[in-house]
Amino acid sequence: MIVILTENLPPAIRGMLKRWFIEPRANVFVGSVNARTREKVMDYIRRNAPGHNMLLIYDDRNCQGY
Repeated sequence: MIVILTENLPPAIRGMLKRWFIEPRANVFVGSVNARTREKVMDYIRRNAPGHNMLLIYDDRNCQGY
């Protein structure tokens, strides 16, 4: 599972994120995608919305699980 928390993203990027994630609340995106798609989404956001605040939480194989 992946959770992305953002602030003031442009509408075009929010629309792109809605392709793979649900948006239960404004600027909160939740979904399940593979690692490759996750990295491509993050690269897209970094390129097209520089300087915006963002927090990404995803599950991983470590002692804490995320």
